[in-house]
Amino acid sequence: MNVRTTAGDLARWLDENGGVWTVEGEPALAKTLPVPAPASILADALRKRQGELVLLTPDPCDLVDGAYAGPSELRGAAHDVDGHRVFQLAWVGPEGDTKDSWLLAEHAVLLSSQTPSDGGRSAAAILDMLKGARATVPRMRKG
Repeated sequence: MNVRTTAGDLARWLDENGGVWTVEGEPALAKTLPVPAPASILADALRKRQGELVLLTPDPCDLVDGAYAGPSELRGAAHDVDGHRVFQLAWVGPEGDTKDSWLLAEHAVLLSSQTPSDGGRSAAAILDMLKGARATVPRMRKG
């Protein structure tokens, strides 16, 4: 099951919910971001990128298949992987088709020189979590 949203609405959701995020599988967006990226920086990058997105929702989900999800509904489209919110998304092309799916994964590593709040997970551990998310979250069907 999937829902649609816009990069702008996802950016608003990130602004409202904060956190630290990693993008995996979307090279154009990922190359413009620090890893990990605070929600505010990711939100700015999404606003610049613009466009429509499809999100693969968890099963079961309270959202209606194919419906539009605004900022207040987007939490329902997140998968829970080891206590982290993970979105599986795809950009919608000009013909309404979806591009390759990518992941937006939250983690608890703090930025700068602060002690990580997740018990000292290294960048490698975060990447392992993302790989686990790819295995856990079903692949999105192309439209």
